Formats: sequence, C-alpha cells, structure tokens
Amino acid sequence: MVSFKSRVIAICAAGTLAIGSAAVAAPISFAQDGDAAVTEDGAAAGAVDRPYGAPAPAGADLAAPELDETDLVDAAETGTLTIKKILGDPQLQDGQTHSGAPTGDANWLEGAQFKIERLALDLTQQEGWRKLNSLVKNPGEVAGEERHNDQPYPTPVTTNAQGEAIFSELPVGVYYVTELPRDGYSASAPFLVSLPYSDGNTGKWEYTRTVYPKNQELRPNKQVDAQGATLGSNMKYTINTPIPAGDLSKLKITDQLKPQLSLVTGNGDGGPAPKVSFSAGNGTPTEMATDDYTLRTENNTLVVEFTEQGLSKLAEQRNGQPNLQVHVEFYAKVVSLPGPGESITNTAEVEYPNDVTITTDSGDTPENKRPTQTEYANLTITKYTDDQEGDVDLSGAEFNLYRCEAGELLGDPIPVATTPEIDPNFSHADNAATLTTVKSDENNREGIFRGYGVPVSTFAAGSTAAQQYNYCVLETKAPTGFVRNPEIHEVELTGADDEAKLLSVRVENQRDNFLSSLPATGAWGIILVFLVGLGLLARGFYTSRKDGRAAA
Repeated sequence: MVSFKSRVIAICAAGTLAIGSAAVAAPISFAQDGDAAVTEDGAAAGAVDRPYGAPAPAGADLAAPELDETDLVDAAETGTLTIKKILGDPQLQDGQTHSGAPTGDANWLEGAQFKIERLALDLTQQEGWRKLNSLVKNPGEVAGEERHNDQPYPTPVTTNAQGEAIFSELPVGVYYVTELPRDGYSASAPFLVSLPYSDGNTGKWEYTRTVYPKNQELRPNKQVDAQGATLGSNMKYTINTPIPAGDLSKLKITDQLKPQLSLVTGNGDGGPAPKVSFSAGNGTPTEMATDDYTLRTENNTLVVEFTEQGLSKLAEQRNGQPNLQVHVEFYAKVVSLPGPGESITNTAEVEYPNDVTITTDSGDTPENKRPTQTEYANLTITKYTDDQEGDVDLSGAEFNLYRCEAGELLGDPIPVATTPEIDPNFSHADNAATLTTVKSDENNREGIFRGYGVPVSTFAAGSTAAQQYNYCVLETKAPTGFVRNPEIHEVELTGADDEAKLLSVRVENQRDNFLSSLPATGAWGIILVFLVGLGLLARGFYTSRKDGRAAA
C-alpha cells in the first residue's frame, strides 16, 4: 500500500511537471531533443505528518486519492538513453536552429564518443527535481555536484554506423552527458537528461528517451606561399578557420613556429604585421577591428584570441552562412634550413567551445593527416666549355634565377643565399640577386655557383594540396673571353625523399672571337665588304709605292 505522503509527493511533482514546459533534459547549451520535455519550477515541498491531535487544514480531503501506480517514479525501474548523432549544420538558411528529431534523410555520424555521469539526485523525491531544475538554470554548478557511487557506464560509448550511442539498463536518476572532443568536428555542449521524464501529453513517466545532438565538420587548414622564400626571405602563411553555428563562446588560434622560422611582427623586422579577417565562401575578406581580438607574438608563437565583441560579430555573420571562415595571415622569415630529407613543417591549432581543439593537419583519417610543409634544395650552376685549347677561366659568369613553366620565365629574379647559415640580422636584401660563378675547385676548366635554401615544393591541407616549384636560369654576363649563352636553361631537381635535394644546371659557353662577335644577320656580307676594303687599301698602298719609285 502506497503511503499517503508518497502519493501527495507524486501529485505535486506531476502537477509541477505539467505546468513547466521547458526540458529538464534540455541541454545546458546547444543540443536537440526529440522527446517531450519536463522541468520543475519550485513547487511546494511534499506534505508532512500533522502533529497528533492537530486539525486538518480547512477544506482538506483526508480521503486517500485514487492514483495509478504509474503516477509514481519507480525506483526499481531501469531506463534507456539513445543518442543519435547527426552531421550537418544546425542552422537553417534564415539562421534559425533545428530542433527535435530530424525530418527526411539524416547524415548520421559514426565514431562520436559520449560519456554519462550519474548525479547523486533522488528523483523519487521532490527535492531531487528541485535540485535538477536549479542545475539547469545554473549550469556552472554541475561540475561541483556530487556524483552517484553507482556509475553504470564508467567508459564512453561510441556511435555506430547509424549514429547511435545506446546506454541501456540505466538506474533512475539524472545523467550529465558529455561528448568527447574529436578532431575535425564540433562537439555538442554538455547537457542533463532525467530518467524518467514526464510525457507531455499523458503526464505518465517514460523511461526510454532519444536525443539528437548535431555535429558540424570543422577542418581548419593552413596555406603556405613559399614563392621566393629562400633562406633569409619571408614565407607567407594563412590560417583558415571555419566558424561553427550556435553559441560561439570561444575562438582561439595558436601557431608555435618551428626553429627554422622567425615570426614577423611588423615591428621593423622586415615585413607586415599579422592580419585578421573573415569571409563567406569566395567573397572578399573583411578585415576585423583590432578590438575584436587580442594578438600576442611572444616566444616565436602567434596567438589570436577573439574578444566578446569579436565573437558576437562572428556569430552574427555566421547566421545563414555555413561557409564563414576567419583568416589569419602572417609572415615568417626562414632563418635556417631543415636537415637532409626533412622539411620545414608548421601546424596551428584552433580552440572552439566545449573544449574542442582541432589542428590544421586536416585529414579524414589519421593516415591522411599531414602538417603544412615546405621542402628545400641547394642550387648549383656549372659553367663549362667544349674548347680544350689553352687556359680556361669560367669565373665571373652572372646568372638570374627565375620560377618558370614550360621554359617561360615567371616573375622577378629570385635572390639566393650564398652560405648555408645566416646571421640573425640577415635580411632578404643580403641575398644575391645576381648569381656569380667562381673557379671550380674540382675542375679548373669549370666555373661554379653554389646557393642555399631554395624552396622546391609545398604541401597544405585544403584546396591547394601539393605544389611543385620549377626553376630556370638565364645568363646575364659571360666570363671574360667568352660569349654569353642566350638560352633559358631549366634547372633539374634530384634527390630521394630521405636525402638532401639538389637543384643543378650546366650552361655551356663558347670563346669570344672575331667571327663570333659579329651579328648573326648578314655576318658574311660584312666580312666580304671588309675583305674587299682591305684589298683596295693594299692595292692603293702598292700603287702609291710604285709611283713614288718611278718618279725617283
């Protein structure tokens, strides 16, 4: 026989739950729930026994009310919580948020992990519901709330191919649900679920429920522009960060540079200051105000953290624009070269709400994850001649190095460092734009130029992927006694993946002589005229001498 006190408690709880329509199982922050929702908004505590002999309250019906057993929370019952994880943008085109169970075909997300923690709240008592309601209103208190000694799922559960993480045989109680961070995706905000909950139509207790949190795919990437970024020169990086829908309570971008790079801050160190902007799709980026974020550059690390003003601005821009991205553009000087077979790598990380941290080493699988990187090679230009007569000195030849495609020169000449190591105060202007040969130590009939730190390829996750740089040289001045080679010469790249790479080219020269110095067009005609003139001069000299002798 159920006690009168327990029945009154049940009536109070059921009545209160019927009045409130917001969900106790509604999230502390963004999440979707497809079930009817319940809440408790501070109804009076359950009845207490009257002192012996005290009269009943005026109008009180002392007869036991007629209650069905289903009106009471059954502490012996167990429940099931099913989390169905959906991949996609939670916003509609008008910026409104999806709610409830999905309609139509959903893109279920496999591999998401959820953990649940049972709180030490007794839902057979009104005080348990009151405390639950307080936690919903004050989510910051959940972390300090006592956990139950009996934790039915001490380890996380992973969603299957249908996007389901099923927690069965759950004791009656309140559960704190947390999604574990996963690289490449947003995470649902933690939320509270009560088992049981009250059916909004019948008021009966339900011990099985399904929730539909939604994930967004977030894959920040880092692009690199290494054109002309030789040793001592600046390399350009751009970090592209997708902005999630929903509550944007945090956005922080951190890039700790490798020792081969020195961050350019714009404070007289040979380049512009970092720039922060945003754009949607392929639109023109809009530069953000300096009070939208804080910028730190200590310890060769770039940190961009958005202020409340900046977060609010981005959240507003995000409405109806799923392609919204933040761009952080900066430069770094190449101050040293990687070892043989290595490259200069760079990885940035982005911190999102709900403790999600994602790097720019984007990849669908761990095997496909790669950092942004730049590979380098040293350059050798060799001057030679087939002329084997006499002494040969091919030093003093001058060249320019260009990027090229199919033998056509692109852009301006590229300066190249002439030493494998540079002074900390070395600047781009110290590199040699004119590449001059010296006499080779290995072969004194050859001239040679050696340069260091020429970028030959880059990789960046995202649209650009891998890019190869091809180079050509053009001789601008020949060694003394030789004719300048007018042709464009493509430079060959050699070296295995685990070896130092080398750019090399051999350029031939011909000796300078009278015939070779004549213009190509009509050269023999000029020679003939010259010979005829020389003959006439000799004839005149001979005639003059002969006439002089006759007169004597």
